[in-house]
Amino acid sequence: MLCHLPLFLPIAGLLFFWVLPWEIALVAYAAVLGVSALLYVKVRDAMRAPVSTGMEGMIGREAEALEDLRPLGHVMCGSERWRAEARAPVGQGQRAIVREARGLVLIVEPVAQREPRSSEDRR
Repeated sequence: MLCHLPLFLPIAGLLFFWVLPWEIALVAYAAVLGVSALLYVKVRDAMRAPVSTGMEGMIGREAEALEDLRPLGHVMCGSERWRAEARAPVGQGQRAIVREARGLVLIVEPVAQREPRSSEDRR
């Protein structure tokens, strides 16, 4: 509800024309209009930001398996312990990516292991 406040500032700014001389009111109204537009853009951008809390914020994060996930077990995601179901086996201590959440169970996939680079690639 407060996100709509910048839209009402120009309407409130019309009061300047009632109490101030026309030339001063016009400058003050232009300033209110500019501030309102800036606030509106900032609020719009904040509302379009990806979710970073709750279950929706867990998707895409890395978790560490506290036990073998074949397919059920527990993972540590952030500083919280979660029940998890793995789409592919994940060993204890391995990293996994959270792909979705069903109720209070995280659905995870193992992090793809990078192939070790040969000595020729290191040069």
